[in-house]
Amino acid sequence: MQEPIPVWKIKQDSSYLVSEDLRGTVETLDQASSILPQGVYTSFRTYKRYFALHMADHFKRLNEGAALLGHAVKTNPGLIRAALKDILATLEGKDFRVRISIDLEDRIGDVYIMAEPLKSPPDQEYQQGVKVLTRPFQRDNPQAKSTRFIQNSLDYRSLLTNEINEVLLFNLQNEIMEGLSSNFFGVCRGVVYTANEGILLGITRAIVLDAAKKIPIEVCLTPVSLQEIEQLEEAFLTSASRAVLPVRQIEQTVIGTGEAGQVTRRISEAFQTHIEEDLEEI
Repeated sequence: MQEPIPVWKIKQDSSYLVSEDLRGTVETLDQASSILPQGVYTSFRTYKRYFALHMADHFKRLNEGAALLGHAVKTNPGLIRAALKDILATLEGKDFRVRISIDLEDRIGDVYIMAEPLKSPPDQEYQQGVKVLTRPFQRDNPQAKSTRFIQNSLDYRSLLTNEINEVLLFNLQNEIMEGLSSNFFGVCRGVVYTANEGILLGITRAIVLDAAKKIPIEVCLTPVSLQEIEQLEEAFLTSASRAVLPVRQIEQTVIGTGEAGQVTRRISEAFQTHIEEDLEEI
């Protein structure tokens, strides 16, 4: 059994971290989010324990998500950063997947912080790609990263195994919008295709789009339809913990040669360069 993950709370009226572990039985971030008060959240990974990417964008996401759900909440980045450093200093391990959640249900504005050991895909999957499934689903408010989405998609999350890395969500028009915890990209004739509306615009996704522009690789902000899957030469996922992860198979369809393609590799290399240049201390 996996060790329970700690959950900390920062009260709206507090000047510092309330350090007691509020939940001692949850084993994943999604489990924690499913039992904590409903709200908005953001997730990211650490590098070298105390470093991360684009922290300001994460705080902006929390504030904007709360506003979209009808709450004028503003985070205190200095307080949260200080709390994060204290939390990370207590944890065993090298790097972590961190989630910050804002309560929009009980005590509006209270902040929860939770962390679990980072589990990045093995090197083999970056070479050969991963298998994914497709399922119908559409977010009610895609620009707000709401914890309610986690609860509403628990049945699909149960499909994830060592063999199935992600579930891709398609809309009523059979267009692939995004994954449960990732953005999706398809490559056809050297052009990268990805949805741009009706999805959560991931922070890693933004970095990847910027990297593609600099290479340069042509990007078309149009989703791939289910009917177009067989035409894809390459496909990949992006998220904080995955970075740029090739997809070798969607349902029963093998993509391209069944391993990471040239476009995916070039974007992945550019993404790694970006990490080295833009890492900031939490």
